[in-house]
Amino acid sequence: SIVPLGLPVPIGPIVVGPR
Repeated sequence: SIVPLGLPVPIGPIVVGPR
């Protein structure tokens, strides 16, 4: 899981954050 920025949002196998 990856959380580059913002709040963690689960998208597929990767967790990304909104701008």
